[in-house]
Amino acid sequence: MRFRKDMEGVTPILSAVPPQDLLPEKDHHHNSTPDARAAVARRDLQHVMWVSENENGSRGFGFTGGHFHDNWQDDNLRTVVLNAIAWIAHREIPESGIPSQTPTMEELKENQDFEYDASKIRDDKYADRRRHR
Repeated sequence: MRFRKDMEGVTPILSAVPPQDLLPEKDHHHNSTPDARAAVARRDLQHVMWVSENENGSRGFGFTGGHFHDNWQDDNLRTVVLNAIAWIAHREIPESGIPSQTPTMEELKENQDFEYDASKIRDDKYADRRRHR
């Protein structure tokens, strides 16, 4: 991920150093370019969720994990995303975060582009990732 020079105005929210075996060996425009593999090999911190604030007062939010639908069942993840949306809209955020209902697997499946066995996804968190290599 490329950010502003010196991360000016950017605040990482969720960062990690991914294991090298998470990236496919061949080049892929989304997740396995030579630059991405080199950054992971150097063990550079990878920001997967961040906010930004601009000089004019506008705000932004970025998150790279929204496409894994089963992630939305994680109450903590959903809360931090909702909090970020409220923050960019300059809204007050309750101390315990923006509340929401945990979606059922049936609700999540309604918006999928393909069929899958939810029990296998829960058993293997990287199943969807490998599916798209």
